[in-house]
Amino acid sequence: MNNPTVPTEEEVRRKQLRSLRIVLVLSMIGSGANVLSYLISALFLPAMNSLYEAGQLPIPDYMQVAVEAFLNMPRMYFFITFVLAALSLTGVILMWKPRRSGFHFYTLAQLLLIVVALLFLGRTGIQLGDVMLTLLFIAFYYFSLRSLGVLSSEKNNTTAEENSSAGNNPNEQ
Repeated sequence: MNNPTVPTEEEVRRKQLRSLRIVLVLSMIGSGANVLSYLISALFLPAMNSLYEAGQLPIPDYMQVAVEAFLNMPRMYFFITFVLAALSLTGVILMWKPRRSGFHFYTLAQLLLIVVALLFLGRTGIQLGDVMLTLLFIAFYYFSLRSLGVLSSEKNNTTAEENSSAGNNPNEQ
């Protein structure tokens, strides 16, 4: 008979860290791309409008409506979403460490991105799938960080990794 071995606590923790880091990489790519695209859109929207009105932007007919909708968006929307995407990226970087504040930054930024899209673009400006994916990532981070002890409800919230890397000894306090 095959006797399956029970994974040790260290093996389980390593697997949790690996899956957390995979999802963090995906979030880093997404947030980084959003930072760049929102910044470029905010900076170059007036120039793109001028080129479009002068007829110097070659746009296929099937994209005409989408391009016009993009060019008619308020510039402030892109500046706000740029700041929120940067906050989200900061949260991802802090969660990589792992820090509790990273989860809070990421969650706040992601939820505010949904709210800002609703305020500026209305209900048609956001897709249900985007909201569900955002909530799925937040839930994954919450449960992963909680199981690693980062989001514990204890007063002293430093993990063993943070204590060892910072040279802190909680018994010295």
